[in-house]
Amino acid sequence: LTLRTPRLILSPMTAAEAPALAALSDPVSARMTMTAAHPMSPGAAAERIARSAFRGRPGFGLGVRLGGRLIGEVGLSPVPEAGAPDVSVRLGPLWRGRGHGREAMAAFLPFAMDRFALPELAAGAFEDDAASRGLLTSLGFRDIGRAEGAAPARPVAAPIRRFALTRGALAAALAAELEPGSRSAA
Repeated sequence: LTLRTPRLILSPMTAAEAPALAALSDPVSARMTMTAAHPMSPGAAAERIARSAFRGRPGFGLGVRLGGRLIGEVGLSPVPEAGAPDVSVRLGPLWRGRGHGREAMAAFLPFAMDRFALPELAAGAFEDDAASRGLLTSLGFRDIGRAEGAAPARPVAAPIRRFALTRGALAAALAAELEPGSRSAA
């Protein structure tokens, strides 16, 4: 399983990449992700990689690589009893704000929806994480309400915004990106 974009390769991570995955953890991203701890030991990273192995169904993660270097990860949660599975993206601090997260998700979201015939995907972002909320809305996610979320790096639960994405909304967001005069088409 390999997804390619103009700059990135998304594919399963290997146990040998555990130190690189651990090195991507930082206090800022740890506060904004619901599953990544900081500091993350190589052993914890190896466990995370093992849990995220692709098994042909939702409930996996892929490494995001730039020039052969692991710079982050994307993930799709198992399908819950009610609702849609959650997607996530996490990048190391050196690669944030450069369009890598959007590029990775623009490849990962249609793949996940098509591969598993998912009519909708979900995501959550802490209310104090404007970058993630902006990324989600730029990809066509709509804000569907407030909830509480926990992160290993937060001492108490904090408010999050919940988002939903339909196939049509994703297609419209990706098509708008390619229109003349759009920021990405320029």
